[in-house]
Amino acid sequence: GSGVDASFEFHDLVKCTFWFDHRPRKHLRDRDSRPRNPTVYYITFNAKAKGDPSSSPDIIIFQAKISIGEDKLPVVQECRIKI
Repeated sequence: GSGVDASFEFHDLVKCTFWFDHRPRKHLRDRDSRPRNPTVYYITFNAKAKGDPSSSPDIIIFQAKISIGEDKLPVVQECRIKI
């Protein structure tokens, strides 16, 4: 690791976009068809250092990529500070 132990808390949402596999279920039943791809959300949000007592804490922009497969729990594939 980098030796940095930073902890952040959500401040507000900036933007959320998503991609989904739009194929109708009837096309997914074909024997030769691949299963439906998971829905992927791209979320940009602001966060601040956890426990920052200042009245105007530094706001850091983060980006996250979350996928949700059919009948499955969400998976955070990536969450990082936006460069």
